[in-house]
Amino acid sequence: MMKNNVNNHAFSWKMNITLSVLGLLGVVSLMPVVEMMVTASAQDLPVPISIVQLASFVQSSILLVAMVCLGAWLSPKVNLGAPIVQSFVHGQQAKVDVTSIVKVGIAGGIFGGLLIVLISSLFYPMLPQSFVANAQSLSLPFYTKLLYSGITEEILIRWGLMTFFVWAIFRLTQKESKSPKNYHYVFGILVTAILFGLGHLPAAYAMTNETNVALTTYILLGNASFGIVAGYLYWRKGIESAIVAHMVAHVVMFTFEYI
Repeated sequence: MMKNNVNNHAFSWKMNITLSVLGLLGVVSLMPVVEMMVTASAQDLPVPISIVQLASFVQSSILLVAMVCLGAWLSPKVNLGAPIVQSFVHGQQAKVDVTSIVKVGIAGGIFGGLLIVLISSLFYPMLPQSFVANAQSLSLPFYTKLLYSGITEEILIRWGLMTFFVWAIFRLTQKESKSPKNYHYVFGILVTAILFGLGHLPAAYAMTNETNVALTTYILLGNASFGIVAGYLYWRKGIESAIVAHMVAHVVMFTFEYI
């Protein structure tokens, strides 16, 4: 059973708006990246860059809101939730152990960040040099890593997709049980972790013409391993813990890159 003290009543529109606003911070932070990618492509556009940015913003926002609503609809059905946000919008802050949620998120982020650093160090010698060079020159701004990767991706992947997969396997396999079992959550965690890894492959392939097994394995393993960490935190402590972990993991990776 989940251990984040989430009250399982239906989420209000305030909950959806709060999560959507948080996710939109990441979408907005991605707009300079869109301009950077268009400029790097060295292609003549039939429309101004601002139009491309607007289209990207609208598309990302629609997807974000859809995932927020999906998670808000299904999470109470499988004992998942956002305890800090929920307590805030319903005025029940005293009922949630915020310190525990944040501490566990920080610990998970440090562990996940170090795990990714270890995987990177093992695969680095086998990666195509063109990928390494382009990954460094086209690296996302640090604030985008924190806001988009840390907040928006967690809402999309964990809050939206993981919740859906946990609910789906629960509905398909439930008999007498009125609550999901551990294996329902494990299934959701693993599926979304794999999808999280697969979702990073197109961007990685776009950075090089020398794709190899090492690059594919590195992208899948690095992202999926953290996806498991974040998924576990979402299950046990709520989406905020996963968000904290994702942000802290990027701080850890940035620190090692700087060193």
